[in-house]
Amino acid sequence: YGDLCTFATMIKKLFATCCFAFCLIAQIFASPIGSVFVHVPSDILSVLDMDARLDMIDLYNYNMKAEAYNIYGGKSVMTQKTDSMFSISLTESSRWDLALLPQSADTIFAVIYTILSPAESSRIVLYDADWQPLAYQFQLPEIEKFFREPYPFSPERMEILKQDLKMCSVSLSFSPQTRALIAKVSTTNAPEDDLADLEHLLFPLRYAWTGDTFQLSPSSE
Repeated sequence: YGDLCTFATMIKKLFATCCFAFCLIAQIFASPIGSVFVHVPSDILSVLDMDARLDMIDLYNYNMKAEAYNIYGGKSVMTQKTDSMFSISLTESSRWDLALLPQSADTIFAVIYTILSPAESSRIVLYDADWQPLAYQFQLPEIEKFFREPYPFSPERMEILKQDLKMCSVSLSFSPQTRALIAKVSTTNAPEDDLADLEHLLFPLRYAWTGDTFQLSPSSE
């Protein structure tokens, strides 16, 4: 009789564990962004396997630090998540962002790859629902697009700052509220003596998704 009771207790515990795991998985897949994240092809997100992705979503949903080990043995952390986008610190020197963008007939997957060192430098790739790159791809704006006009400095000073900006790069991110694409100039590599003037000269650009392309918003500042 004692062995039977022990066996019954084990079955109950196993059943409860399975139910709990099933509920967690069901919660993840009920969220479109969660399901998309888990099924991102490995050639697009090779650093995190499926178990790590599931763990990160589970932890984030329970307001815990959403970290998991990546294939390099380091820790990746999900730093931001909404119903349509999230951001992950993949390694100490890289970030990975995903946003779901609506289209008339389907959903577009927009992925930002960012290298953080020595300065933030991003590229974005737009994929269709089968994770094939779209014919349309967003092109990074020229540095001059970030200049305030009229120029706040003399022509001579502007020439010096323009030379500084040849060492700078552009970083991208998604607005968690609107999924707008935000572009900024990363001035980490610029001379320290010129940083204050560069901050006064430059402003971020905001691009709204129209359903087919990213269009520069009139009020980018």
